[in-house]
Amino acid sequence: MKKGVVLVVDDDKVVCDFIGCLLEDAGYEVYKASSGEEALSNLGGIEIVLTDLFMPDMNGLELASRIKAIDETIPVIVMTALPYPGWDTEALEKGAFSCLTKPFTLEEALSSVEEAFAWRRSLQAL
Repeated sequence: MKKGVVLVVDDDKVVCDFIGCLLEDAGYEVYKASSGEEALSNLGGIEIVLTDLFMPDMNGLELASRIKAIDETIPVIVMTALPYPGWDTEALEKGAFSCLTKPFTLEEALSSVEEAFAWRRSLQAL
């Protein structure tokens, strides 16, 4: 049985596939999108979103904000290889659940995803 359903959003296919494989190996069902618009059109059944910060059509902060407007119970984890001062605070203010700076370890990624699932389950238990 799968641990949960995760949507990975990154315009870099190699990164998207790599993160997807890591999560699949850890027991998650993974879907992938290469843009914010594609992600928004494929939210049905998604429990967690893991998105890149910098993408051409829509950045990860806007995506997090738009997902929260659609379904505030979907935690969004924002990741970036190009952090700038205060990016993580800004992401949290826009509705992100947590933030990861690339490169991150497998343990860091899985810990963030597991915390997001625990938070989502706690909301559903109310």
